[in-house]
Amino acid sequence: MARAAVAGRFKSQRTVQVWPPRFPDNKVKRWTCATAALICLGPDRGAGVPKIIETMLAAPLARPAAANAFFLTGTNEPSTLPALLAGLKDSRLPVRQFCAEAVFRMAPWVPPTVVSTLTNAVSDPDPMVRAYVIGTLGSALTNSPDANTRLASVRALDDLGATASAVIDALARAKSDGDRFVAAQAITTFDRLKKVHEDRSE
Repeated sequence: MARAAVAGRFKSQRTVQVWPPRFPDNKVKRWTCATAALICLGPDRGAGVPKIIETMLAAPLARPAAANAFFLTGTNEPSTLPALLAGLKDSRLPVRQFCAEAVFRMAPWVPPTVVSTLTNAVSDPDPMVRAYVIGTLGSALTNSPDANTRLASVRALDDLGATASAVIDALARAKSDGDRFVAAQAITTFDRLKKVHEDRSE
């Protein structure tokens, strides 16, 4: 029954995922469903994350597919976030990369309390980790249903001075946010960072 539920959840989300083209689809499905099963099966669901990390270290090619599982289960399994955030401080680079990608997949559901942890991770020496963390903040800004998370994200992007094109695009969309505080902060941040972005592009 658990296997059917995981497979069904995967099937319902299949069309919105971008799968790594180098992986045959059947392998991606197996890796993703196996990871989702570890996440979903209790009793302490967050406890499955360390096992997933260790498995990913043994099979690094499975990393993108395993990270997809956190997108599929993110809205129902927020208990996995603490272990992933702790992984951002791990001394092993592959662990930090995997955790950063998995958190990015869960971006629409991150609470405002984790924004400071993500902000600290932007100083990671690895460009992939930094890119995923900044991407998480940008995605949370435009996709989170929680206005406090969106406001915390735009403030963090402002403090970081993030000027990637994806960030500028996210700020542009956030200028029309339904929450007036988010919209006001987004307008201010957009105007400042867009100018910096344009100056760097010249």
